[in-house]
Amino acid sequence: MKAFCPGLTVQIMPNVIDEVFWNRAKESAGIRQAACFLHVSDLAEVKNPALLFEAWEQSGLAQQGYRLRVAGEYPASRQATFASVMGVDWLGVLEPSLLCYEMHTCRAFLLTSRHETFSLLAAEALLNGCALWVSYPPLQAFYEGLEGLKKVRDHEVSTWAKALQNDVNQEYTPWDSPEAIEKVRQRLHSFRSMAAGTALMTWIDSWKP
Repeated sequence: MKAFCPGLTVQIMPNVIDEVFWNRAKESAGIRQAACFLHVSDLAEVKNPALLFEAWEQSGLAQQGYRLRVAGEYPASRQATFASVMGVDWLGVLEPSLLCYEMHTCRAFLLTSRHETFSLLAAEALLNGCALWVSYPPLQAFYEGLEGLKKVRDHEVSTWAKALQNDVNQEYTPWDSPEAIEKVRQRLHSFRSMAAGTALMTWIDSWKP
């Protein structure tokens, strides 16, 4: 924008996370489906579904009784592309409370995207006590240091497949203590509506002579 409009002042404002996604479904408390992994997207190419499903197949977890649960507003044609993959539960579009339930009860949220502007789903997963797996470096950097974050080294199928295999060979321990969730809330403070609104008003006030 600065290149095309000399003298223009540009400031990036934070996205806003709706409060509804900060509240996990109460009925899911204490319930864990340690044999289920979750993915949510429209299965567009940028979301890297080929990596997701190829790694899932290569891991062999379906043969061990594990399930990959896939939710989102994906077209039937995209679902059909991966319909032959074993061990997949196609959930489609979920209302917020059901999405929170899936996030809070599944073992981990697999975010395989090549690029993300700001992943609201990543924030929702952590706020609902779901471990977040991500290989996109900017998201890794943003959530660095938070319990529940698993940084996958790269976007190679073999890397993700091995990570899945290694994970199920370890004892599963949920990490969603109140203290851990509070740290996620603090990291996302600037994305709350009040903080984002204050930033916007401060920027507008800076225009005044």
